[in-house]
Order: sequence, then structure tokens, then C-alpha cells
Amino acid sequence: MKQGTIPEGFQGYSYLKTKYGLSDTKCRQLVMAWNVPYKKVPHVAPGGQITQMSVVEEDAFKYALDKMMLESEKRGSQWYHPKMGRFSVTA
Repeated sequence: MKQGTIPEGFQGYSYLKTKYGLSDTKCRQLVMAWNVPYKKVPHVAPGGQITQMSVVEEDAFKYALDKMMLESEKRGSQWYHPKMGRFSVTA
């Protein structure tokens, strides 16, 4: 795997939050609460500095999100799940 290459089937948090409508914090909380597979890969930041980027298995993330939404209850304009607390989805 080349440096900076995201493994097939994995996506970064910025992509996941944009596609699925959760905040970055809630995406990370979902990954931890449902044990969604994730890993760190080398990433070249603007300016050429090499950092580590967390990437998440997208299919497993989508499955966990669907499961969470089925178990969540609507509370006003937000949702609530015992593992996630209050959250909103903008999609």
C-alpha cells in the first residue's frame, strides 16, 4: 500500500460525517460504541507533513448507523440512543 492510500472499503471521518449527516464527534462515538473496524493510515497533510489519519470500514459503519437509528427515539428535533445520548442527523 502506498503512503497516503486509504484501504479499499474504508473512509475518513470527514467523508462519513458529510455522507451520513452525523457530527465528527458522533461518528467517532458510533465507531467506539458498536466496535466498527477502523485503522490509522499515513496521510500527507497540507504543507507536506506526514500524519496519521483514522479511517473506518464504511459498510460496517453504515450497518451500525442503521442499527442505531432503529433503536433510537425521536425527541423533538433530535434523536436519543442510550449509547449515543442526544444527536441530530442532517441528511
